[in-house]
Amino acid sequence: MTLTEAYNNKDELNFGKALRQLAMAGEATLAEAKILQAVARIDGPIFSEYHQGNFSMACKKVLALSGYGTFLNTSEIKGEALKQSRVPPFKHCTLPNTILILVAINSPEMRKCLVGVWEATNRWWIRLACEYRFSNAENTETSKIVAEFRSWILNSSCPSIQNQIHAWNNWRNLMQCLTLEGMRAMMRSGKMMFDAPSPSQSPLINWAIEQNHHRWLFDQMQWIDAGGTESGRDIRNGLVACGYEPAVKQCCEQIIQADFEAHAHNDIITSALQLHPKPLPELVLQVLVHAIKYPCHPSHYKHRCLALNLIWEAAMTGHPMTQELKALIRETAHSDQDGDVKAEARRLLETYLLVKVNAGTDGKGSHTALVGTRCDGSDDSEGEGGGTGSDPLRGVR
Repeated sequence: MTLTEAYNNKDELNFGKALRQLAMAGEATLAEAKILQAVARIDGPIFSEYHQGNFSMACKKVLALSGYGTFLNTSEIKGEALKQSRVPPFKHCTLPNTILILVAINSPEMRKCLVGVWEATNRWWIRLACEYRFSNAENTETSKIVAEFRSWILNSSCPSIQNQIHAWNNWRNLMQCLTLEGMRAMMRSGKMMFDAPSPSQSPLINWAIEQNHHRWLFDQMQWIDAGGTESGRDIRNGLVACGYEPAVKQCCEQIIQADFEAHAHNDIITSALQLHPKPLPELVLQVLVHAIKYPCHPSHYKHRCLALNLIWEAAMTGHPMTQELKALIRETAHSDQDGDVKAEARRLLETYLLVKVNAGTDGKGSHTALVGTRCDGSDDSEGEGGGTGSDPLRGVR
């Protein structure tokens, strides 16, 4: 049954099938376009309320794909796009939607509509899709970066790591649908919709880091976090992993300023700071010391154990803060209120003692990072006559 016949007979099932065929073909006659225009309008439902919304969206999509974008009601489609630009937290979205139609049509009138969407949105993918179409001076950087990323991902193969495939496909589909040609190709493949992409596990993050777009990514992360509906956590972790200083400083400030009940200590140390290239800078070590000395919540202790290990590693490599770090580990093993953290500090000291014994007990080996440090940080190394050196567990047992 043709689209016209299904429309005249109010046959919702066959009308849906005919719409799908038109979407896959990306072509429509003038008569079919007029029917699509009538169904696309929101002021006069033709089918049941249950189907009218889906048919309206699908008809707009087919009109755009078929080259009849001028048949769309500009004020109506702008209103729909503005509604879609503000997405509640954790709400599931499918694409393509009205916003992508505006982006794909790429006419001056549609680009004006996108300005309002760009200003109102709280989702990263919408912001990037809008800026892809902007050409004014203040947005050329994002437009260029998105264009380069689009070219890269459309010509790259999907990763084999299972938990990255879904995010990769969503971002690839989005990039493909930024043009009418790409949207038509997707429809021909039978893929009528896909999940909206998010910053989590986005391939754009690693690609941008490899391309040295660190400052741009940092600005995007701050915008995402300010919106409150998505998290820039993966961007933060990626920037810290490559040692980008502004991201590292922000992490350190958040730890220092965190409230007692906050999850910041655990999150930032376990997922970000431990990824920082070694050796760790003094600022990071100072923050780790702070996290050990001032626990943020009794139920959070694993990050403090990790901090001890990072401090241990720095002390063993002869960091300028070695004396302070040595004293902290012994103090923690002696008097920390958390049994798990205290046990971890003791384990590190016992491990060091075992290494030293295996390396020889003449006190002249290279493993001297923790030897001879009392809990108060004072030195208690070998005397003038040599010997075995002090016991790292002195005063701890």
